[in-house]
Amino acid sequence: MNSIGTLGFGLFLIVAAGMGAACDPDARDRRNPLDPGNPVTGGRPQNLRALGNNEHVGLSWAPVGLSDVVGYRLYRESGGVGARTDIFGSPPPNEFIDPDVNNEMTYVYRLSVLIGDNRDPVESTLSNPVVVTPGPETCWVVDDGLGRVLKISADARAVSSQVTSIFGARHIALDTRDGAAWVTTQFGAAGLGGVAIRFTAEGQEAAVISGFITPGEVSVDPSDGSVWIADAGTNGENALVV
Repeated sequence: MNSIGTLGFGLFLIVAAGMGAACDPDARDRRNPLDPGNPVTGGRPQNLRALGNNEHVGLSWAPVGLSDVVGYRLYRESGGVGARTDIFGSPPPNEFIDPDVNNEMTYVYRLSVLIGDNRDPVESTLSNPVVVTPGPETCWVVDDGLGRVLKISADARAVSSQVTSIFGARHIALDTRDGAAWVTTQFGAAGLGGVAIRFTAEGQEAAVISGFITPGEVSVDPSDGSVWIADAGTNGENALVV
């Protein structure tokens, strides 16, 4: 009897301990990115990014890879006026262009994840806010230390595009007709020497002009797009029309 009683008591303790762990809310797995107790995400959507462009805002975020995610909900606020947009899809997209904005006005965006049924979804905790001011300005920057050419958003809050492996950059000029940029660099591709490179407004390489010895300042005529490039190696200037 004593041995049976001891065995029964021991079994009872084991079961009770297991039940206690299962019912403890602090002991559950926190790896779900939408769990408010997740130490990395705090249950919020991550990496919401806004780019202010001319009369529109481009938004993107890190997708949430859970099977029951049906979409996202985007909140926008400006001057005390709010708006909400639900974004559904299969799979749900993780980017959106908001055309319903005005240049030089500042907007605040937040994002939530929609779970379950798109007719009556459960909503996650809101993301951290992002602030953006759209506008017509175009800004290009040469970062010679890291060999990059960057295009900055209209409000200078974000990098909209970048091109790497541009070493020895000497000068940059904007083509105001279409927002493209010309960059002169001492080191072109193998065997090209000094070159001038044209980048589209979207940051794509569009043209490469070679044959320079020491290319320097570059200037674009806004009336017809003529490109003037000073080449110190020839003690003169090369004028190009492209």
